Amino acid sequence: MQKPHGYTGWIHLDRLRLTKATLPERIDWFEYRVNLVAISPLAHILDTQITADPDSSALLIAGVSLCSAIEATGKFITGTQTPAGKPIPNNARFKRFVTEYMSPDLSRLRIGSPLYMAIIWDDFRNGLAHGFAVRGGGFNGNRGGPYFGVNPDGSLNVNPAVFFDDFVQGFQRYISDVRAGGSKLPMFRNMFEAVFIRGE
Repeated sequence: MQKPHGYTGWIHLDRLRLTKATLPERIDWFEYRVNLVAISPLAHILDTQITADPDSSALLIAGVSLCSAIEATGKFITGTQTPAGKPIPNNARFKRFVTEYMSPDLSRLRIGSPLYMAIIWDDFRNGLAHGFAVRGGGFNGNRGGPYFGVNPDGSLNVNPAVFFDDFVQGFQRYISDVRAGGSKLPMFRNMFEAVFIRGE
């Protein structure tokens, strides 16, 4: 996407101007920012850094970054606190974005009792973030392949390219909803102020 006129996409350089930006400018900036720091780099990694070098793969870096991007976008839907003032857990932000904007299979299909989205949070996101490894199953497959596979041991395989494409399409739908001014707009406004203006 095109860079918003007069902005860089970097918070420390744009913050002063963002304090005076109109709502449409803020939405454009947010979309550009997510593309700049998450979508474009992840697309590059998936296209060039997964199997290009037998001694180096960015697959696990891409996986944890993608899960973090989903969680971060979810924050702009849920906020940080419940109406009663209790903190909203990170996994609730992740699951909210997945449920509302990504493939319905993620919040419908199960292995045993856990939904695929819970498995991805627990085994993929947390496994990678806290131990350099998916706890069961793994990322496997390329564009054109199936989204999911279940191994004989009952663990889940996730196609990283399809997972990424699913997030990108969901993010675009979220941006469209914010631009339309519906129920997603008030929390977007609140979180934009908190994250990008106040630095919380």
